[in-house]
Amino acid sequence: MTTTQTQLRRDTAANLALATPAVGEVGVNTTDGNLVLGDGATAGGLVQASAKAVQNNSHTYATAGGTANVITLTLAPSIGSYSAGQEFQFKASANNSGATTLNVNGKGAKNIYKMSSGTLGALASGDIISGAIYTVRYDGTQFQLQSAVSGGVVRVTQQIFTGAGTYTPSAGMLHCIVEVLGAGGGGGSANNTNMGGGGGGAGAFGKSWLTSAQIGASQVVTIGSAGSAGAGSAGGNGGTSSLGSLISCAGGNGGARGTSTASFAGGTGGTASNAELLVSGANGCPSVGSAFGGAGANSPYGAGAAATLTAASGAAGLGYGSGGAGGFGANGGGAGTAGLIVITEFCSV
Repeated sequence: MTTTQTQLRRDTAANLALATPAVGEVGVNTTDGNLVLGDGATAGGLVQASAKAVQNNSHTYATAGGTANVITLTLAPSIGSYSAGQEFQFKASANNSGATTLNVNGKGAKNIYKMSSGTLGALASGDIISGAIYTVRYDGTQFQLQSAVSGGVVRVTQQIFTGAGTYTPSAGMLHCIVEVLGAGGGGGSANNTNMGGGGGGAGAFGKSWLTSAQIGASQVVTIGSAGSAGAGSAGGNGGTSSLGSLISCAGGNGGARGTSTASFAGGTGGTASNAELLVSGANGCPSVGSAFGGAGANSPYGAGAAATLTAASGAAGLGYGSGGAGGFGANGGGAGTAGLIVITEFCSV
């Protein structure tokens, strides 16, 4: 390209870029309305943003291109090169799923980092949400995420599972609180007059705070089946509830069968694993053979059945994860109740 000095007055952006104006020469870019100022060395001159360009912020803001984790920006006018302290804004076009880069005007992809617990590091899944506007600043090595004009938690919702299925996070889920409850055990039966069966134990309870990255695209939901009512037998054990391999909570055990006027044990509660908060289920109440069948154990989401005080079958538990009552006087026990999973989601959209 020739470096002959010219007197610039006005021309298109393409034509202006072919010349190197002398120091102090001024031209008008008829393509975008910006002024250019010559310095004798820069092809096309130094762009001086117009008031309109400043108001539109087109020199530092654009809608993101590229892909979710490889973002591109096309600014007008184009930046010459990266320089420490440069600030840009973009409207995200997709949710990121992990480490993310930004390439402005084809000057090279640079990592976008965030400050977390005093450490600068790569973005995690869900740090960038489609439709949100973000500010980044170049520090000489990478971009640092400064803020999100939108994209924080704006909605809290729940998904409740009372049967088996698949948990798929809602749009924009950033993190969630997961509560898992095993099923309750059934009450034991009683063989004869003045005999009582033990009450069923409650399912274990587990609770964790999990990020979108820990959940991933989806998780298998398993809901424990209710422990069956004892019929000429001990009560059935409650089934295990789980969310993938993240949290597992065993069901409560069934109450013992009453075979004499002695007392018979209630079922032991279930145990939990992997959760941040682990709570073993309560034990069912024992029977008193000459007086009553044992009460079922309570759970965080259900009341156990009351003791059976007359010659009758034990009542079933209430709600979720509770135990059934033992029968009294040659009667069967009551069934426990099924497990439950409650997921409270914190979403950005």
